[in-house]
Amino acid sequence: MNQAKFRISYGVNGSNSIPNNSAYGILSNSNYSQDGKLTTGFIPGSTANDDLGWQKTDSWNAGIDLGLFNNRISLAMDYYIKNIRDMLYQITLPADMGYTRGYTNVGNIRKTGIELELKTENLTGRLRWTTNLQFSWNKNKVIDLGANSTIFTGYDNSTQVIEVGRPAGEYYLYDAVGVYETAEDLKKYPTQTGSVVGSVRYRDVSGPDGVPDGKITEADRVHMGHPQPSCTYGMTNTFKYKNWTASFLITAQTGGKIYGALGRAFDRQGMGTSVNVLRKWKNMWFSESDPGDGHTPCAMISGINEEYDNRWLYSSDFIKLKNITLSYNWRMPKKAFISNVRLCASVENVFMIDSYDGGYSPESNNSSSRISSYDYGAYPMARTFNFGVNIQF
Repeated sequence: MNQAKFRISYGVNGSNSIPNNSAYGILSNSNYSQDGKLTTGFIPGSTANDDLGWQKTDSWNAGIDLGLFNNRISLAMDYYIKNIRDMLYQITLPADMGYTRGYTNVGNIRKTGIELELKTENLTGRLRWTTNLQFSWNKNKVIDLGANSTIFTGYDNSTQVIEVGRPAGEYYLYDAVGVYETAEDLKKYPTQTGSVVGSVRYRDVSGPDGVPDGKITEADRVHMGHPQPSCTYGMTNTFKYKNWTASFLITAQTGGKIYGALGRAFDRQGMGTSVNVLRKWKNMWFSESDPGDGHTPCAMISGINEEYDNRWLYSSDFIKLKNITLSYNWRMPKKAFISNVRLCASVENVFMIDSYDGGYSPESNNSSSRISSYDYGAYPMARTFNFGVNIQF
């Protein structure tokens, strides 16, 4: 027997994802001198915003549920559109106000996506094998920012931007294309103030009418991807044989980027050679006759303006064996005091395949749920072993 169901829904809700007292001016501790003695007092720590309101979301959802071959194959598919209005966001304030940042309602973002879930009963005999597959594709676009043309965010408010017509929190960085290997390169390629032989060379992309102007300036930063993964995946396989049950879960994501602020802290030119460094610095520029690999600058050069560039921008793609579980269900005789005993053992975060070198793990910072996204050394998810006994009386 086959069956199909169609679903369409619409909803509106308001949410508050910031501290409850964000609309009020908060006092902070501060020391001052009174009669020659140091005294603790209070000063305004944040600005008040009496007009601050809830963030609102209008959402449309259309879906279809299919069941085939007596539901041995079942599929659920959803398409959604979310319009987020009056976003709650902490913006940078002019310094002459006496405050650095404050919350406000600003702009609209539209999110669209597709979510699929496929369940198959592969074997139904003494050995039962069931597979669950999950897939989601998501994208977002900034529709409006009110009076703001661009909001800078990310690490040090310098690595990402929120702009109308583009994904929220898109990385906006200099494109490092090599090293000035010789004095002739300084004449041949565009430079910035302080550029010397052995320093990083950036791509010149800006100028009148979009033609490179021969100088490296703020306008030469380019959009380089977004923190949110475009696609996420999950697959669970469950096997049952008599009283035994075994399962494993695989998760993955693709299409996102992560900025390795931890890597930038100890992996840049000018840090010298008196401390431990990464192995790649063996290939750095030493001299015009020994230019290294042409991409690694000289670590002994100091006083260079180290730009926020794509040398610390990494793919957050990974595939991970998330969980393995094995259990045995022991049914006791009816006259026994105990009716059922279940023994269970599992391993979490078994292993992961990725190409992230900017920190511990691309999961260290959950970039999928944040606009401002960078990894500054968050500890990775630990591998854990669990054993349990469940007794029913």
